[in-house]
Amino acid sequence: MLAGSGSFNVLKEFKQIIPWDPESIARNLLNKTLTYDTGAEIQFADRREIDRILEELKSTDYGFRSLIHAAVQSSIFLSK
Repeated sequence: MLAGSGSFNVLKEFKQIIPWDPESIARNLLNKTLTYDTGAEIQFADRREIDRILEELKSTDYGFRSLIHAAVQSSIFLSK
């Protein structure tokens, strides 16, 4: 059961009740990935690099492999 959204039994039902916004999901996943990878919280100053990565990921439909590849090549990953 999801708060305010009802319950679901199968993935198809889940997809119908959640708001589907691939960019927001990718942003959250990228933030969590970089936090885990670097051991440091994402800062306001990192916003521009996050936005640049997300713009790059649009062309791959925010694919997970592309996201991981972009994360480890980012200046955030390389400098923290």
